[in-house]
Amino acid sequence: MKYIKINENGIHIVFGITDKNQIKLLHFSKAEFDENDICKFGKECKAEDLVRKEQFIDEAFQLVQVNLAGYNRPYEKHGNKHICTAPGYLLTYAGMEDSWNEIGRKITIYQEDKEETHVRVETRMQFYKGTSIVRMVNKVINEDDSTQCLEYLSSFCYTGIEKEGKSNSDAKIRVRIPYNGWQKEMSIKEYKFGDVGLAQTQPGVYQRTSQVLEVSNTGNWSTKKYLPLGYVENTEAHTSLFWQIEHNGSWHYEISDQNTHFYVCVSGPTEVQSHWFKNLAPGESFESVPVAVGVADDSFEKAMGELTKYRRMIRRPNKDDENLPVIFNDYMNCLFGDPTTEKELPLIDAAAECGCEYYVIDAGWYAPGEWWDSVGEWQESRERFPNGIKEVTDYCREKMCIKVTPEQLDNVAALKIAMTRLGKKYGCNCGAIQCWNALQDEIGIMPCAANALCNDEGFPIACETDIHGTITSVLVEAAAMGETRSFFADWTVRHPYNDNAELLQHCGPWPISIAKEKPTIDTPVAFDCSGSLMAQAKDGEHISLVRFDGDNGEYSLLLGNAKTVDGPYTKGTYMWVEVENLDRLEDKLVQGPYIHHCVGVHQDVVPVLYEACKYIGVTPDLYDPIEEKVKAIIRGEKVEK
Repeated sequence: MKYIKINENGIHIVFGITDKNQIKLLHFSKAEFDENDICKFGKECKAEDLVRKEQFIDEAFQLVQVNLAGYNRPYEKHGNKHICTAPGYLLTYAGMEDSWNEIGRKITIYQEDKEETHVRVETRMQFYKGTSIVRMVNKVINEDDSTQCLEYLSSFCYTGIEKEGKSNSDAKIRVRIPYNGWQKEMSIKEYKFGDVGLAQTQPGVYQRTSQVLEVSNTGNWSTKKYLPLGYVENTEAHTSLFWQIEHNGSWHYEISDQNTHFYVCVSGPTEVQSHWFKNLAPGESFESVPVAVGVADDSFEKAMGELTKYRRMIRRPNKDDENLPVIFNDYMNCLFGDPTTEKELPLIDAAAECGCEYYVIDAGWYAPGEWWDSVGEWQESRERFPNGIKEVTDYCREKMCIKVTPEQLDNVAALKIAMTRLGKKYGCNCGAIQCWNALQDEIGIMPCAANALCNDEGFPIACETDIHGTITSVLVEAAAMGETRSFFADWTVRHPYNDNAELLQHCGPWPISIAKEKPTIDTPVAFDCSGSLMAQAKDGEHISLVRFDGDNGEYSLLLGNAKTVDGPYTKGTYMWVEVENLDRLEDKLVQGPYIHHCVGVHQDVVPVLYEACKYIGVTPDLYDPIEEKVKAIIRGEKVEK
């Protein structure tokens, strides 16, 4: 027999090419291959045993099990196992490709049956860098002139799961099965082979029973009775084999014995278990359900650790996945569709203490009695929520607003303290910060939330090293006399349906005190780094918008009023504002010398700043024709706002 040995990421795989040109999967383990483990006949080896050894290898160790309707299965005497299938046992070796891609090593094995069934099978094995897992997929192609009925196709089939070590299988092998239930997910039970009817009862090559350990799911609820997961541990050899079936429908795996050895066959749906079949017309093909197979030490925790690494590798790139929220649902193991204000509030406290970011009020909030009878009404029950469900949702918002790690939160606080200390050290009453990339790379956060804390204490920090923006903030803060805090904003986009309204927004540096509701520390829209404040600013009828800028030593101060209006949600700190004539304002911004930043405040400080311009050598520039009105206010006249 010719061996093909593969050692990749700690996985030892051995294929054997027989004299009949058939490929056999002889070894798949964390342990190294020992040829003597294949056939064990004890101390005395009779002549008939040697003959039986060759026959034994011919009958077992198929790489793929493929069952087509109407073909005999000569080596399977009981007919209730997915082994010795035809054309599975008829396939001959046709070649192998060994290559690399961005994920890791990829091996493709080709088999064919040109004599009887005329099918071709491709086995794809994808390794993943950094983890001891292989993703297995088999593809069947019908090259016959007639349609053939496919009843079973394995994704992974391996004989010899118990072969390492000297003791019998019942003494060393443990199987773990993850049971699933409506109120009890992932209930893992451990069994010896004897516990599930697979005790070793016959010596040597004569071991073969009719018992099969079957774990199956039928239907499109893939985790209905069991999780699509299996684990076999060899306590003597200190190895484990585990697998994950990647399918949202029916699946099946089984463990049983054949000629001394125990095998595992893993697949998607089957004809026997789920009444599935596939008619393959000439030239048609079918691919098996992907199965991830891994090896580890005899530790369930290490096996699940490898599986977790693999799962993270195969997730599609998605920004939301980089910072997954922690969600608590009140239904399972808690209220079971019987929510009330009294019951919800302590659960919210507990969820918040555990770091949950979202709280879900599940079924029953709309029902005075049994929740199922009122499904579809969607009106809160005042029997359950006397003060309305808003009382509960407001409580959620009060409790759950931190969406960064404790380390990131510490860095936000540290940066704020560092900036205020620097200000005191050098006698500064404001600052500007380079907020793109430098801090993210250095301390792993955006500076926005730290800026917000400084701004809230009357120490304004402008973003993007905007010195003129900082000067604007100082002017506005002085004009407001500390009655409210200013905010540093971008002019961004027009309102979707109000022609005189525009979005004022920034990544998240606005003072907490001007937020409409409790802000959240999270990740801004344009970056992958956390540390930004998320909040809509509170409403205001008399918002002042200001920008100090200039060219060649000639400075002006853009001044005007606005009011808040409703608009779409966005991330960061933001408000939608309406002005008298947006075209007129935008013309000022385009003509210059102003850039896209401004400073706002929930107070009419336009007259104060207009008057101040006379004493600081700056030209006031009103974006609305309100100069006479402003002068009247300065003179002390009563003017309607």
